[in-house]
Amino acid sequence: MSARKINKTSSTGYPSLIWILWIVLLGFSLWMGQERCLYQDSAYALFRICDLQFPVEHGRWGMVPVLAPAWFAAWLHAPVVVITAIISAAPIALAAGISYWCWRISNDNQIYILPLLIYILTGPEWFYLSVAEMAPALCFAVLYLAYLMKSEGAKGIAVYMAILVMILAFFTHPGVLPFLFFGAVFYLIFTGNKTGWVVLLVLGIMVIGKRFLLPNTGYENEVLSRATDMQNVFAIFESYAWKYFLQSIPGRILLPFFIFVISILFLSTTLNLKQNILLFFTILACIFSVIAIFSIGDSNLMMEKNFAPIALIFVIPALFIPLSNPGAYKVYLFVVICLFGNGIRERWNSGKFYTERLQRLDALLQHTAIRGHEKLYFSDSILNPEEWRVTWALPYESAMRSESNSGKSVTLKPFTGKPDTTVLNSRGLFYGASFAYPIKTDTLNTQYFKFTQNSQYRLVTFEKEK
Repeated sequence: MSARKINKTSSTGYPSLIWILWIVLLGFSLWMGQERCLYQDSAYALFRICDLQFPVEHGRWGMVPVLAPAWFAAWLHAPVVVITAIISAAPIALAAGISYWCWRISNDNQIYILPLLIYILTGPEWFYLSVAEMAPALCFAVLYLAYLMKSEGAKGIAVYMAILVMILAFFTHPGVLPFLFFGAVFYLIFTGNKTGWVVLLVLGIMVIGKRFLLPNTGYENEVLSRATDMQNVFAIFESYAWKYFLQSIPGRILLPFFIFVISILFLSTTLNLKQNILLFFTILACIFSVIAIFSIGDSNLMMEKNFAPIALIFVIPALFIPLSNPGAYKVYLFVVICLFGNGIRERWNSGKFYTERLQRLDALLQHTAIRGHEKLYFSDSILNPEEWRVTWALPYESAMRSESNSGKSVTLKPFTGKPDTTVLNSRGLFYGASFAYPIKTDTLNTQYFKFTQNSQYRLVTFEKEK
């Protein structure tokens, strides 16, 4: 069947209600901007942007529209709170723009809803990593699917645009590979259009080329090696990813799966038995491929990122439910509102941890202000893992938070075990994460970093948290 015959939407314009939801989400991201930006990779990116570096790493140029506005704000000497707000809001604004563009190019289905679902149907912890490359990568992947649905054959501008955006999505973050692959499979099932085979061929060539011909990070090498040879496939049942999947069935998997089942029932008049069987096997293949390929990491935040494509794949059939009846269209929007409300609730509850974490950081900075030091070196044994979680970016978090709060530069660097005498004996250096080279403080952007020349790290002892 033709993609154009799957669905006819009664809406004559981009729904104003969806615009309202985008505005609410944007406002929420601004409200929680400090929480979203002063943690892990986001804090590191904020630090580099304020130092007028452009933190696009590993050739992931799809992050340019997310990071460029904040960089220009830093170049214009905007306050840190403004730069933080821009970094927090930019990926949401990009997703909203892609959603509108999806509606413009393929408005006889509901693909334009997917960018919104990226932020409300996936894991709430992942929301508090504002520079997560997977989010814009998935947005580009949705745009790829919209162009694919618009195509009428193996040639034409829509097909070329689908391939171009597919490449952009993949190089923004390889974690979108399952969505790109199974999105094309769903396209084949729904339409029978041979364009899907062309796209899958290009995708295969791209993955193999990236794996064997282009430089990769250690993470990318492991992911791509699993994708190309699926080695030790049965070992997935002993991985953290498999345990996370089983644990997340009630909270993260069951709702998207329920939407999938209901959607198939609604589409029963347009899909035959063979197509329904293929859809179910596609879903199973998607789940196990994600677990097998992305069984990397041992934290919920990493797993939420890895499993994000599954939730979106589950709801793809719902995007093609016929909505020519105004009543059906209203029910559809009501479901979206319910999903949105639940997503905001989850993110609000998760945000309490990050708010409390910032309060603890402020308390440490207050102790530092009393001591009158700029650079403090202390044992990480005083940091409760349940209350701080990941602390490798604490030097960047403290530097940006102190500048935001008081206009003064203070950095806190924790160590494990015994202190490094090299750090203590150094002068005029800034020590960040263990993987980063120390930076001469007199080369930092003095608009945001006001460390005294030749200042040293001071070994201090804080009272252990209870």
